[in-house]
Amino acid sequence: MRQVRAAGCKKAIDKKWGRVMRRMARPLLCGALALLACGPAQSQTIPQVSGNAALRALSATQYPSVMRLGFAAAGDGGQAIYRPSSDACSFNGGNGDDGAQVRSADGKCWIADFGGMQVTPMVWGAKGDGAADDTAPVQAAINAVPALWLGDHLYRVAPLRAAKTLSIHGPSGTSGVYHPDCAHGLKVASATEDLLTLNGDGSVVERVCFQMGNAVNRQTAGAAITVAAADGVVIKENQINFPFKGVVVGGATDGVSQVNRHTQTNSTLVHSNVIVQPSNGGVGIEIGRMSTGGSTVGTVLRDNSIACFGTSATGIAHYDSAGSFQNNPNGPYACNIGTSLTPGGTDASHRQQSQLVTEGDVLGDSSASHDLLVDTLSASGLVWYTRFENSWASAVVRADNSVLVRNTGGGKIQSITFSNFYKSFGKRHGSDHRHRGRQQHYHQQQRNLRRRRANYCHGDQDRRGGSLYQYPGKLDRHLLGDADHRRRDRAGR
Repeated sequence: MRQVRAAGCKKAIDKKWGRVMRRMARPLLCGALALLACGPAQSQTIPQVSGNAALRALSATQYPSVMRLGFAAAGDGGQAIYRPSSDACSFNGGNGDDGAQVRSADGKCWIADFGGMQVTPMVWGAKGDGAADDTAPVQAAINAVPALWLGDHLYRVAPLRAAKTLSIHGPSGTSGVYHPDCAHGLKVASATEDLLTLNGDGSVVERVCFQMGNAVNRQTAGAAITVAAADGVVIKENQINFPFKGVVVGGATDGVSQVNRHTQTNSTLVHSNVIVQPSNGGVGIEIGRMSTGGSTVGTVLRDNSIACFGTSATGIAHYDSAGSFQNNPNGPYACNIGTSLTPGGTDASHRQQSQLVTEGDVLGDSSASHDLLVDTLSASGLVWYTRFENSWASAVVRADNSVLVRNTGGGKIQSITFSNFYKSFGKRHGSDHRHRGRQQHYHQQQRNLRRRRANYCHGDQDRRGGSLYQYPGKLDRHLLGDADHRRRDRAGR
């Protein structure tokens, strides 16, 4: 009896679920039959044109999208997909820029769809061969897109300017101080130009090779990269060959007036760049030469390599450089001056201030004159609250001083500390103090200098068992000139 009831129950359940399955299968079956009736779906092919001239000849109402296979001709690197707009182009008075926007035959606009692309200046018609003048297409690309990829091309250009935030990336990064030839990147068109100037907050220049000259001392002015009045700019892993100036940080700000909507140039990071042989009289990295009031603020220099190889350039020059940090274990090398702090200014309202902290830094190695120079250029110059921590300097020329602190401009030098600092002097008698009639004022300022756990060596030092025979403190009285130091000096004897 129980078996009969169970069998009846199972039959009822199977019947009910059969109805449910039939209801679910009916629309699926109808859909399959419809597909069979209609045949296979037809693939949609985007119309193609060979180049920009052919695209301009099309009306914006002719196709929903068009693929341009090149700029001048198919396959020249100018490929992009374009979609029509019912409005005129917004660039250049409706004429477009022939890259991001192309004017259509009916006066409307073809708009490039750069989704999923690494956009290069080739889209705007650049040649990228290092010989043709690519200024116009590269500048048009900078104006049009927020991120630009240079690809495996070398663009010869006149000065470029980015008025907005821009990320510009190259494929290579640094090749080292012994390989000063760019296979791709940006190349100057003249011997005096500022190649790339950045005015946009948060801009990034990364892994780009800058060919500023084809040999040393060819550039007589200008910089590879200039960070003007902008905040949070990153200059990272670039190779800069034979510049007059490598990287310049700081616009003509004074901390009060608006320049490009800024009163300061703030928080620039210059990181892991290689700068090869800046010209005589030039500089690898320059901070705040154009600004006053301590308005080039918070610049961080980290892991940069600057090789002058005997030119009379300065490795790193601080002028109006407030709250800067420096940590470059591999630079500057064989420059005239390794690192300098030389603020000036025209008056009390436009004074320059240098305030620097170094950590694990090589201020200079094998410099011709000084590894570290601290000086004022005018009575308005101020060097203050500067600390050299766990840092190092060594000069190769015995006729000058590895570290030289002086006050030729009659400004103020105060609150400078050398801590865990090592320097090897080239000159037997320590730091020069040529103060040009300001001896009393000079020594008043020198009382603010302090030495903590720092070692100093003569140029005629003995070498015993591969180590240096050090004369700790004996040369400091020429550098510091304060009573506290002299007591430590006598105790050290």
